[in-house]
Amino acid sequence: MDAVLLTQSLISGIMMGMVYALLSVGFSLTWGVMHVIHISHAAFGLLGAYVAYSLLEYFGVDPIV
Repeated sequence: MDAVLLTQSLISGIMMGMVYALLSVGFSLTWGVMHVIHISHAAFGLLGAYVAYSLLEYFGVDPIV
């Protein structure tokens, strides 16, 4: 296994974990304060993923930047 591939996989996994953590913190904060599951956190996460993918495909903008 190449060191570059290993490093890229490690960074990608950490970034994906950060996204999951951010979404889960939003869920738990809403549940802790209002005792209601607010589904818009997942909807905005999905919207952000679609926008990042669209910018990458159509304009070549790197989503990390």
